[in-house]
Amino acid sequence: MHIETSEVRRLSPAALAQEIMRLNHLAARRAQHQYRSILEAEQSSVWSKRDLDDLGYPTQEQLAREEAILSFEEEEVPETWLRKV
Repeated sequence: MHIETSEVRRLSPAALAQEIMRLNHLAARRAQHQYRSILEAEQSSVWSKRDLDDLGYPTQEQLAREEAILSFEEEEVPETWLRKV
């Protein structure tokens, strides 16, 4: 990962950390969606739609919703992405 010097100067350390976490979360969710798409395209008999849902791999609609949420201003982004299981 490369962080532009201008971003380090522009943001406070806490805000920069929050931005890094936001971008990492989004990248992870996109990767999970991509993997789900591959498994669905293969029509694997090992993984059902429910299995993929249970693993938390997002559908296209779920990913689009998350991307919309993550595009809001920093003040609107949740403090944590942890959720009860």
